[in-house]
Amino acid sequence: MRQFISDFRDGIEAYSQAYGLIKSERLWGYVLLPGFLSILFGTGIFFLAWQYSGGIGNFLKNNYPFDFAKDEFAAVAVYAGWAIIAALAFVSYKYIILILVAPFMGPLSEKIEAHLQGRKSNARFNLIRAGRELWRGLRVSLRNLLRELVYTGILLLIGLIPLIGFVSAPAIFAIQAYFVGFGNMDYTLERHMGVKESAGFVGDYKGLAIANGSIFLLLLMIPIAGLFLAPSLATVASAVETIQRLEHEGRLA
Repeated sequence: MRQFISDFRDGIEAYSQAYGLIKSERLWGYVLLPGFLSILFGTGIFFLAWQYSGGIGNFLKNNYPFDFAKDEFAAVAVYAGWAIIAALAFVSYKYIILILVAPFMGPLSEKIEAHLQGRKSNARFNLIRAGRELWRGLRVSLRNLLRELVYTGILLLIGLIPLIGFVSAPAIFAIQAYFVGFGNMDYTLERHMGVKESAGFVGDYKGLAIANGSIFLLLLMIPIAGLFLAPSLATVASAVETIQRLEHEGRLA
């Protein structure tokens, strides 16, 4: 528990360094395009969610089998439809954006690693590397998505149990944050280990992953600016702490 708390604190504090590192190392090129891509994709997917939420609500209303409280259910169904679509849109956004920005976040992470080690980095975008990082991002995202859905389903069932159901919502947030943090940490870990080994490493530092993912998710709540900054800030913050732990474990040359 002590390590978890320490890692969680470090993961939060790393965000305070992230902007300064981007500015001092003049890494704005790795911020702008992924940022605009995040805004474009995020705005588009949530617009579609808004458009289709009414259809889900109508489906729920039309298939309500009882006469009891039918009007009340109809009113609730509209909000339920929006909530279902919004949740699906949010989950889709998280994983798809982690894949789409991978070709930019990998070099960004590498430049941070070089800076922290006091050496110059030649990392830059190229098609071969982009393809490799897209494939790695797809594998990691699919792996994490399946696990997140299973754990979330279990927690939703727990939420129906009296007395202990209140733990469901914060636990679901923590699960989401963990897997987002995993994706951000993997931009650094991909240069040093395979997917399975990377999963084990992140599992050893759960507090760091949850902290990183939590700030990422909270940033998404800020219109436009949050969508723009979340990918790059989360990547730099995770790189700083991940590199320190790799060095501590003797995994870096």
